[in-house]
Amino acid sequence: MLELTFDPQLSAQLHNKILHHAWVGAGRDPALMPSTTWWEESSPVPFDIASRLNPNLICFLRLAKMTTPDPKISLFCFLKSLQVSHQLHSLLPGTPRADRFIYLYRATGAYDEEDVGIVSVLVLSLSQYDAFTDSDARFDQKTELAAYVAHQYDIYHMFNQPWAWKPLQDILQAYLEMIEEEKVQASTDEADEEDITPRFFPWRYHQYTHRDVIKATQALTRLLDAIEQRLAQPRATEYLASTRALDIQLPYSHAILDEATIPASTFIRIFLSEIPPRTLRFRYIAPGIKLQSSAEFITQPWKQPPGHGYGHSVPCLLFRGDQSISLSYKPVYYPDPEDSLQGVPIGLYISPTGVGSPTTFGNSCRLLLPFNIGARHYARYSNGEQLHEDNPWDKTPKDTAHELYQPGSHSGFLERHEVQLHKVLLNWAERVEAGDWEVNADGVAGGIDKFEEADTLESWRKYQIPLAW
Repeated sequence: MLELTFDPQLSAQLHNKILHHAWVGAGRDPALMPSTTWWEESSPVPFDIASRLNPNLICFLRLAKMTTPDPKISLFCFLKSLQVSHQLHSLLPGTPRADRFIYLYRATGAYDEEDVGIVSVLVLSLSQYDAFTDSDARFDQKTELAAYVAHQYDIYHMFNQPWAWKPLQDILQAYLEMIEEEKVQASTDEADEEDITPRFFPWRYHQYTHRDVIKATQALTRLLDAIEQRLAQPRATEYLASTRALDIQLPYSHAILDEATIPASTFIRIFLSEIPPRTLRFRYIAPGIKLQSSAEFITQPWKQPPGHGYGHSVPCLLFRGDQSISLSYKPVYYPDPEDSLQGVPIGLYISPTGVGSPTTFGNSCRLLLPFNIGARHYARYSNGEQLHEDNPWDKTPKDTAHELYQPGSHSGFLERHEVQLHKVLLNWAERVEAGDWEVNADGVAGGIDKFEEADTLESWRKYQIPLAW
């Protein structure tokens, strides 16, 4: 028998904390915040509805607070409010499963204006294979697992996969963390023409925050420290004669960043500017992946086009590999299919940021390898899914050169986005600290082929980043 993990009391506490942030952020007096719960607001709950709700869900609804419905205020950036009572069973009317799935939260339509009310939180059986015509907030009263669904067209795949489903409190806790880290902020400022992402009052979404910069610089520092502590110490004369000319000076100067066309006010620009000053006598920070000299860094594969607005519209090569890959991979990741380059340097890229979409993380990144991995069926996304090409209609595991370390197609927390930089750097630091990657005079040894371990029975877990928002 599947153990029930939904905690209705904790879920209600987290829901109420988010509601408090929304109330105060909208400029309301905290002392005047209503204490009415969903159950009280909906009373009398018709017997036909109440008798079809499981006890844990009733407990949650008796504790989760509601305010007077206000079309101008959203509970969270992605969630409008708890659903009204007469809509709870509106998913599968007239079917044997009508009582099983509950439409729990209405959506703001944060990811698609045409999908208002469709972006959802669901709770679902791991073995359920029903197809649905809508994407709504559902609660499976048998297994009590939840998932956030951004688009209507995601529903079929999510109902055929276990990857996204989790206790409701895990999702709400993730949203609170986003608030605490100021990824999402509540404020009384109305939306204006300068907003680069959709605004769902009182919530404002940020593609990156200063906390993101701090986490990335700290992760890089940890990685560099781990490598330096394991370096063989050369004789002074040997160092002066053979390695001094190869020293890497961090951070890069503003002149170098300008020449590389790294836009101001972007995550990558601020991150590269705030790296603590240091001189490094090694190059490789991962197998076959190296820090770039200033001369290498300015030779970006793609330059920022002049006059482009907020963010960067092309990938930025942050850490360079020793090889290149065929342009056959470019349409998957690179934005300019007319580019005449004959090869793309492998390495770790900061992903281009979109404008007007809360799916974008300005600190997201992607590792490009010179070979494919995944066909052995061991390599995994963070959500546990086997690596595959990003094709929503074909989930058969197959080789891919650009999906390692990624979260996966559905996280259950929010819309899909690429892995955040600090998570990859922390994983690399852990590999060095654990002795999984050896260090020689040039830094991390082993060459780029070392990443083939990610698709082996013995080592795949070392290359899987834990799932989080």
